[in-house]
Amino acid sequence: IPFGFSIKYDLLTRPVASYITAAFEFSKSKSKQSVLRLLKTGLTPLSDREADLVECYIRTWNIQGRMFTESEWMMNPDGYNDASEMSERNRRVLEIVHQAREKLITPLCVFDEEIKAAECANDISRAVVKLLGCGKYAPENLSDDEIVFHNMVMDALDCISDVCGNDEISVKSYASIFEMILSEYNTGRIPVTVDEVTVADAELFRSAKTDYTIVLGLNDGIFPRNPSEDNVFSRYASKARQERQQGIVAAPAFDIVTETLAQIYAEQGY
Repeated sequence: IPFGFSIKYDLLTRPVASYITAAFEFSKSKSKQSVLRLLKTGLTPLSDREADLVECYIRTWNIQGRMFTESEWMMNPDGYNDASEMSERNRRVLEIVHQAREKLITPLCVFDEEIKAAECANDISRAVVKLLGCGKYAPENLSDDEIVFHNMVMDALDCISDVCGNDEISVKSYASIFEMILSEYNTGRIPVTVDEVTVADAELFRSAKTDYTIVLGLNDGIFPRNPSEDNVFSRYASKARQERQQGIVAAPAFDIVTETLAQIYAEQGY
């Protein structure tokens, strides 16, 4: 049975956007979290095994800052201080980590140098596209859903080029504008087939022309949700309205409106 999830995506959390923003963060602070974010995207030049080993090594030794670019990683992968007591397995792991580190950090250092030497916004955009080409990001192999995100990222770069173009701009400002543009996108998913089963949260689900609807996870107060107190009606007015809906008290609508207006006027200082 074909099915699909009807959910909203935050474009900044998608791999390609996260890869670019993490690269800017690495250029700014060389933080551990920026490198871990890069590894999580799956778009770096590393294989899955290499990425896992590098991540474990970074977490074990809390590597950050200049340790990524200037110091040698000679520590025991198991976390012991004495590197001379490493087993043969750990020596192989350390060799893999060394090679993976070189493949991971070298493109980032080149990206860092290029954006800091950039004379205009277009130069930074070219550095971004070049960085994507250094990893495993291949637009021609993307799924239909990921193609949508790719086009949005490219549109964001085009937008910056149209607005800023050959104007001088700082890396910080460029990164802020890029994230601001992406944050404005709100994406969803269009059903692939007419008879596809849609799985969605109750708040997002639209049941127009559906033959059958199955509701899971009914909890009192959550679904259906309890009516929330608003800021327009006072407690008295809200209580009277609820009692009237339940048939307990037939409160005149005039009294509810009058009391509510009196509260509004009091708050406005009349």
